[in-house]
Amino acid sequence: MLRRIGFLAGLAGAAAATGAIVLALGAAEAPTGAAGCEPAPRAPGAVTDAFVRTAVLRVDTVCSFDLVAPALRQGMTKRQWASGAIPVQPYPTALLATLEVATRVYDQRETLRAALVELSSADLGAWAFEVVLERRDGRWLVSYWAPRGVVGAPANA
Repeated sequence: MLRRIGFLAGLAGAAAATGAIVLALGAAEAPTGAAGCEPAPRAPGAVTDAFVRTAVLRVDTVCSFDLVAPALRQGMTKRQWASGAIPVQPYPTALLATLEVATRVYDQRETLRAALVELSSADLGAWAFEVVLERRDGRWLVSYWAPRGVVGAPANA
């Protein structure tokens, strides 16, 4: 499943029909805080997409707090998480409009889902990440996010 992430307000309805991820960024592109967060999605694919939009791309980072398992939070409070200095490898593209996301699920069980997520943009090229979601109390939470095939974290471009 390959989709381009668009960043134009007002396209959310059309994007929902096509499966695209749409981020509506304000003029200042500043985090809106917890009050501006959408409710946590229920489906594992939607959780992964929301996690990438918020935690990995560092847009409204606070909105990813409720998408991650306690182990991934590493004891951080929601206020600390909102700062953006989080234990999640980012994809620091400066060209969000060129971002493409491909997700391939390679293991799905009743309480666990593992997938390979490839992010690609004109400025950084393609990076592959592994993501693991676990089902806790009826919700899917991200419990693992790391670059695939890399010893240590890749350098920020």
